Amino acid sequence: KWERCASYVPRQMALRRWKLSGTKRLKRKWAQTKKKKHAIHKMLLLGAGESGKSTLFKQMNLIYGKNPFPEDERMEYRRSITANVIDSIQTLIDMAEVYAEDMPFQKKDQHAIRELEDLDSTLDDIDEERAALIKYVWKLPQIQKTYEHRSNYYITDSAAFYFDCVDTIGKPVITRKEHKNNIQKKLSATSS
Repeated sequence: KWERCASYVPRQMALRRWKLSGTKRLKRKWAQTKKKKHAIHKMLLLGAGESGKSTLFKQMNLIYGKNPFPEDERMEYRRSITANVIDSIQTLIDMAEVYAEDMPFQKKDQHAIRELEDLDSTLDDIDEERAALIKYVWKLPQIQKTYEHRSNYYITDSAAFYFDCVDTIGKPVITRKEHKNNIQKKLSATSS
């Protein structure tokens, strides 16, 4: 009989300790959940169509987001930019026949022009070689003269910016993971 009493007390104390530790765990978990809820800010954006609601959201995500551009989204932006660059340079080449007819292209320029005219903006990408061609054709006086008349035909507003930065666009795409691995390799090489 005394054996049962002696073993009963420690079991009850252990059970009580377990209940208390469970209560503490629950309270700690609840406090963490409460902190997370306070960290989340929700915003309702109202406005007419094309008033910039999505743009504002993207800017907030870019400035304050943990991962502002996921890889798939970055690749989609890249495709869009390369398509705009190719379309814009092709438009300038086509319009040069009208606005720079008094300045025919030289034979050395015609190879680059033909190669750019053959590109398909929906399929082709801009590599370093094509970027060099675009930059070369962009600097031709006939193309510059044609660009001055851009109000007479459609070309994207940011075309000049993209042509000036086409070297960057032509560089191979490096994902965040590859970039992180490259940094780690450099760090390990310098430390050893």
